[in-house]
Amino acid sequence: IMKSIDRADFVPSISIHTYSDNPLMIGWNTTISAPYMHMLTISYLSKILDNEKLSTISSSKHSNELSKSIFPSLKGLDIGCGSGYMTLALSKLLGPNSIVYGIDHIQEIINYSKSNISKNHKEYIENNRIQFLLMDAQTCIPDEKFDIIHVGAAVEHFPQIFFDKMKDGGYMWIPVGPKNAFKNIFLCN
Repeated sequence: IMKSIDRADFVPSISIHTYSDNPLMIGWNTTISAPYMHMLTISYLSKILDNEKLSTISSSKHSNELSKSIFPSLKGLDIGCGSGYMTLALSKLLGPNSIVYGIDHIQEIINYSKSNISKNHKEYIENNRIQFLLMDAQTCIPDEKFDIIHVGAAVEHFPQIFFDKMKDGGYMWIPVGPKNAFKNIFLCN
């Protein structure tokens, strides 16, 4: 997945630091995470989803045919869509029948995410595999249940509203910890 997404499309300007393993400021007091964090997130979530996809494929009558029709229809939520990198990665990870919502409370960030994805992956937006919503996730989340919830920014406490939006058997990736201190990343089920 990461090889199919050029990080340069998701940072404000190409520099010596574009591909460094560090978070980079993108504006609006927001960063794009370090590539290592993206890799870690995608790696953990892909292991979970591979098991679900494999069980769907093996139960299919035509298990030798890998077609769009055998992939499950999954829903993802990227809270704090930032640069759009993880929103696109989640859509690729969830498969061709998926819908991923990128949400943020700042319209300019949504515009930035949409613009970045459109540089080389506009079909994800055109085909509604990725949709963006302007909302504050602390108080409002789409009225749906999600297979995967990715929280991009750290929170001090687990927000109950996020747990309420997970499907049974769904997963949430969330960094939790006090401000200006070490954060723990949790994979919740």
